[in-house]
Amino acid sequence: MIPKDVEIENRVILQSFSFAFQASICLLGESGSGKTLFLKSLKENKNYETNGKVSFYLGSSIKIENWKQELDFAKLEKKEQDFCVLFFQNKENMNEKCGLLKKVFEFPNYLFCDDLNINNSDMKLLLDYLKSKNILLFYVTHDIEVTPYFSYLIVIKNNQIAVEGKTELVLKEEKLMKLLGFSLPFYVNMSIQLGYYGLMDKIALNKEEMEALLWKSKN
Repeated sequence: MIPKDVEIENRVILQSFSFAFQASICLLGESGSGKTLFLKSLKENKNYETNGKVSFYLGSSIKIENWKQELDFAKLEKKEQDFCVLFFQNKENMNEKCGLLKKVFEFPNYLFCDDLNINNSDMKLLLDYLKSKNILLFYVTHDIEVTPYFSYLIVIKNNQIAVEGKTELVLKEEKLMKLLGFSLPFYVNMSIQLGYYGLMDKIALNKEEMEALLWKSKN
């Protein structure tokens, strides 16, 4: 996929770059760095190349009274119904969640998504569901805490890519990430600190991995 430069009034907001969309990708950048404009440019100008169906979620919400009715709940497959019930257990941001799932249930091959107001457990639930449906997610955010849920991480700074690669390898670059203005995710940072004392020899991306590695080290 090869987008063009994103420009406003002849000023480049984000320089063009290419990426292979073979796994879910997180694009991390500071607020105001041009992430949302990049997605809007892709959607409006269709300046990308792909061989599958593409959908965009850019933060629009749907004012709802009954989310089951809004999503044609009765017409959804059992797997979709089960996912919805879990996803809506947390009642926060219901309208935004409903707007997002309208896009998800278009069942695209690729879903481009702006920053979501959902907690990490909902994010994991969403990613697991998308994976089960072979939907690849390109997600833009300023929140580094969600990045460990993604296989591939792109970090932008000053209108261009500063670093990219497998998420675990990028997050290991502690000094570089700090220079780019980001503090490491909690469990990644803790893993590195424990590694200095010989208590861990791998990076834990989440609580479950942290507990498993610590338990293994005790045995």
